[in-house]
Amino acid sequence: MFLNGTFYSATLPLVKVSALLFLLRLGSTKRRVQIACWALITFSCLQVLTFLSITMVQCLPIESLWITTIKDKLVSPKCIRRDIYAISQSVVNIVTDALTVLIPLLIFLNLKLNRRVRNALLTVFLLGTL
Repeated sequence: MFLNGTFYSATLPLVKVSALLFLLRLGSTKRRVQIACWALITFSCLQVLTFLSITMVQCLPIESLWITTIKDKLVSPKCIRRDIYAISQSVVNIVTDALTVLIPLLIFLNLKLNRRVRNALLTVFLLGTL
């Protein structure tokens, strides 16, 4: 569980940064898209640092995560509440996912395309949201 939490805390926001860099290249001529992408990239990098560091030291001493019997009875492990941690990480991930999904809409709303083509393109992106 410790390794899973460590990899999950680092991987998910970094994949989001990858998608945001792609969207930044796609809509780099629009100032609103640039600001939104860089803001989400910065927030995602801070998210990695925050949640990864919390995951690494969620119990002190760290060995208490995988050692079930502690030989020294004077040292009792102090752990964070994992339910609150999981909910807070989930909320942050859901909010940043929703904001990341809105960026392609900013890119495609003002394109000079035929109305049917633009609506079809927006439908495809909205289906991806589902």
